[in-house]
Amino acid sequence: MAKIYPAELEAQPSFHGSAGEKAVYQALQTLDDKYTVFYSFRWLNEDGQARSEGEGDFIVLHQEHGILSIEVKDGGIDYDDGCWWQTNRRTGTRKRIDPFNQAAATQYRLQAILKERTPTIFTTVCRAVWFTSVEIGPTKNLPPEVVRDIILDQTALDAPDAALQHVFAYWRQHLNAYMRPWTPSQYQAILRALMPSLHFVESLTSIHRETDTDAILLTRQQANVLEFLQEQPTAAIHGLAGTGKTVLALERARRLASTGHPVLYLCFNEFLLTRQHPHRARHPCVLRIFRNDIRRQRVAVAGHRRRRRAGSQRFAHRAPR
Repeated sequence: MAKIYPAELEAQPSFHGSAGEKAVYQALQTLDDKYTVFYSFRWLNEDGQARSEGEGDFIVLHQEHGILSIEVKDGGIDYDDGCWWQTNRRTGTRKRIDPFNQAAATQYRLQAILKERTPTIFTTVCRAVWFTSVEIGPTKNLPPEVVRDIILDQTALDAPDAALQHVFAYWRQHLNAYMRPWTPSQYQAILRALMPSLHFVESLTSIHRETDTDAILLTRQQANVLEFLQEQPTAAIHGLAGTGKTVLALERARRLASTGHPVLYLCFNEFLLTRQHPHRARHPCVLRIFRNDIRRQRVAVAGHRRRRRAGSQRFAHRAPR
């Protein structure tokens, strides 16, 4: 069975509203494992090129014959006054189309990509147009840009392998080029060129930034405690290290500050104070070190006691015996 990318489509793919693309997709699924298919292959061009971007409806790879760019059109097809026209079977509307140039643009872009990324692998890249709603018999009355061999019609839906082989044979003869079958390593190199695998690792800076945002993710238990604090103005929260006490306190301070309340946030040490300063910029709170306040209070109390004792001693010396 052919390998088709993307490997997973949405549950009910729309196929861009095209019954023709859906029919071709289903037909290509019947091919054997020598085929690989890209559906809806989007590309951007190099600077300075006439066409800046485009999309190939189907890109078909065959290990022995090369690569085929296919443009799909359904409905009624006409060629009149030097232009191709498509008639919608449901609405009857007629619009101008340019399927052969579309297929050619994707063909040339594929050639440029492979020349840059796999320069040592010779690959035949060709094109075709698939008219899925009409049957075209043998005819010589075609515009100069087209030959019958590169047009697929509705009969090709029933025998896609034979139809594709016929197109490849035409281009092999037309280009006078013989392509050796790809080795497994060459096949993988071409796949990587057209469909690279990328993995971007989060930087430590981004992790730190996202961790310190206002959108603090709370556990269910922390959320319950915050709801409790809405009704209980005073509470003592205890827990082991790393259980989220600091996160809980910051979120409570943030909520109070966001409502306009003056907030005093006390930390135990200098490290915690430095760590919490980014939150102060977003939600103004007075941040102070709790241990320093206690030390200052103890010093003040001790000084007061010393002054009281000194006063008592002076009074005792002056008292009569």
